[in-house]
Amino acid sequence: MLASIIKSISEEFLQEAIGSPRLFEDMAAMEKHLAESYSSRVFIELLQNADDAGAQRICVLFVNNSLFVANDGRPFSETDVISICRSGASSKKRGETIGYRGVGFKSTSYLSQEIIIYSNKTYFTFSKLKCSNALERPLDKIPTIRIPFILDQIDDSLRFTIERLENHGFNTIFIYKNAKSREFFEEIKELSSDTFLFLNNIKKCEIDTNVLQKTILVQRSKYLNYPLISFSEKDMWIVFRGNTESIAFKFDGNCIIPAKEEESIYHCYLPTMDKTSLPLKINGDFTTDPSRKHITLDQVTEKALDAAADIIFSIIKSSINRSCSEVLRNIFTILIKDESYSRINMLFSNKLRQKIESDKFILLQSGESVFLKQYRILPDWLEESEKLLLRQNSKYVNSISLPSEFYSFYPDIDIFFKKYSVSEFTISDFITIMSDPQFVSKLNRKTQGKILGNVIAKMKADQQIFGKEYYLSDICISNKYETQTIDMIASRFDFLFEKDFLDSVAEQASFREITWFCDQTGINKERLIIKEILTNDKKSSDFSRKNVSLTPTVPKWRSAEQKCMEIERMLGFFAEDVSKRNIGYDIESIGPDGSKRFIEVKALDRQGSPFSMTNNEYTAAHQLAENYYICLISENGDKLNAIYIKNPLTTLYLEKRCRSWEWFCDSYEGEQYSINLS
Repeated sequence: MLASIIKSISEEFLQEAIGSPRLFEDMAAMEKHLAESYSSRVFIELLQNADDAGAQRICVLFVNNSLFVANDGRPFSETDVISICRSGASSKKRGETIGYRGVGFKSTSYLSQEIIIYSNKTYFTFSKLKCSNALERPLDKIPTIRIPFILDQIDDSLRFTIERLENHGFNTIFIYKNAKSREFFEEIKELSSDTFLFLNNIKKCEIDTNVLQKTILVQRSKYLNYPLISFSEKDMWIVFRGNTESIAFKFDGNCIIPAKEEESIYHCYLPTMDKTSLPLKINGDFTTDPSRKHITLDQVTEKALDAAADIIFSIIKSSINRSCSEVLRNIFTILIKDESYSRINMLFSNKLRQKIESDKFILLQSGESVFLKQYRILPDWLEESEKLLLRQNSKYVNSISLPSEFYSFYPDIDIFFKKYSVSEFTISDFITIMSDPQFVSKLNRKTQGKILGNVIAKMKADQQIFGKEYYLSDICISNKYETQTIDMIASRFDFLFEKDFLDSVAEQASFREITWFCDQTGINKERLIIKEILTNDKKSSDFSRKNVSLTPTVPKWRSAEQKCMEIERMLGFFAEDVSKRNIGYDIESIGPDGSKRFIEVKALDRQGSPFSMTNNEYTAAHQLAENYYICLISENGDKLNAIYIKNPLTTLYLEKRCRSWEWFCDSYEGEQYSINLS
């Protein structure tokens, strides 16, 4: 049956070649181009075809200078023969199979000018020499894979190997006579399990040549209902699948872990050379260049990236809205490692960010669902143990948090939330927290002092710059005997301030700030500021004098950098202008606690105007991450407006433009200050 079909196709195409000689020559040129483009991926193409045919096994042999590639998939049909003869005539549907162009097999003509195929009990060949003789044309004007010829006889040397393969269950066999084997051997030497991860059917690959003997086994199973692909104990992957896209996480036998840099790549079913921004694998129905080595950015690729982002977002939601899963313990550790800024990766990151920011998927203990950007972040000056203490024991903190077990179970969940949230616990929040006597009584004195010291320092800056007033009377302080409010403590002289508490306050707030607090609350400063605090404060007294501005005004004539430095001083920071160094930021600023921030200053015509970042600034922002700020300075009459944007690469949408390659931003939000100009 297949033999008669091949004879019919052969006659038809011979007549076509005779009638259109110029077209036939063009086919030869196109085939040569394809063969050269795919020359290092010939086995990949044959593997792809085998998987699409439903094969579970593929075998490679090299015998007497001939290369044999056999599989146990569906035998050749009339449609298959036409598909490999006609360029682009493949019947494969995009998204359902790995190949879809109908040109991949033609690239294997790089190996040989005579290809024999045995399938469905039929031998046929693609032969340059046979075709050249039949058409009486030069070999260089003849494509190899165009006109099939039935073979009535076959060499005994080939027949022996074919029968051996057939006896082992292989029913489709490709034979490349006098094969150019060097590049093919180089390709299979580099062959890794990566190649088989997203295939649909192949379970075993056997290679037996004079250069290499290798067997790759693919085990597809389940681990706690998660799809698991295993190649060895050290090479296992948990795969999450969508309709056509999928995400693979490295698996250590208990939970997912970050993949190595060389493993973190995009797959278009088969591996490409494009790296992902996250330490995982992304597989999708991407458009690639002819060699399948690189992804091409178009609407099809964009759709696939969107689908991949959907999968990751669904994992995020299930991780925080269901019971903790041991398999996913490291999910947030993986998702914070965003380290590549190619166009494709930036598009993927933006799509994931859009999904995260547009869904109210954070379910708080209060029962309220909020956007992640509304979720309040506890400040970095609290240790992880202190954050956990607040979440477990403060009714107020607990109500606006996830269940406390999530924070101890998932490493780096706070860091992940910080990438997307623009809300932090405010001074008012901490006043509310510290106004709960039952909670304060459970706090150790050091943590009490740390919180109060930070509240004092921030309140003084807020009053000085914004004129804000806070109600402090209900703040509680405890000692080993009792818990009392500030109001009550101010009216008594027998309340004991313990040394751990006083030392901790002094570590967070300066002498002037504590004095200011005592004046505001009526507490006798001789009781709150003991000798040890005064001694400690001498070390930073010069620093404090440099950083505190008693007059919250900025001269109008000063440069944007100088205005930013004035604001930093008002906030209690020591600021230095480093703009002449050309290091990607203008100001280095050091806080009372020794923390540093690096600030790039941008002068805007008006608040809300777009701005851009140079590549130098972009690199600095990437390296410094949470310590990098952009300060946007603008004026409105006699008011100076400053917007501080922390870690702009994660909080802004930046578009790369070719005007000297700058990163452009036309919408933003951040911590805003409004100061009088003099």
